[in-house]
Amino acid sequence: MKKVMINILAVSLFTLLAAFTSPEKKNLCVTVTNIQGKGLIRSGVYRPTDKFLKYTPIGYIADPKGQNSVTINISDLPYGEYAIVLFHDKDGNGILNQKIFGIPTEPFAFSNNVRPKLSAPKWDKCKFTYSPDKNCITIKLDDF
Repeated sequence: MKKVMINILAVSLFTLLAAFTSPEKKNLCVTVTNIQGKGLIRSGVYRPTDKFLKYTPIGYIADPKGQNSVTINISDLPYGEYAIVLFHDKDGNGILNQKIFGIPTEPFAFSNNVRPKLSAPKWDKCKFTYSPDKNCITIKLDDF
């Protein structure tokens, strides 16, 4: 009888733990489109606590290998709010080339496909929620 009680308790405990175990975490997949020509796609991911566009964020690099789109799979972020900034490093120098007044000379983009007008966009316009139900976004590169 004691063995039966221990088995019932073990099965109950296993069932309870299985009910509260979270499902496998999904990568954040960022598909970058409208890539023209050669060069790496360099991206930065900002968290809500970061100073948006004021410093160099967590960086990720993808090689589109001549294709007009590429997907960056990011596995090391917890679910939450983020904003992404990216650019096409056509000359391979690792920085976003700019003209006078900081106007970029290489294609760039922001999450939510925000298109800046006369100044850099704000966090609230670029932020998105990464969750188990929303883990893929698409960002279109543009020459402005």
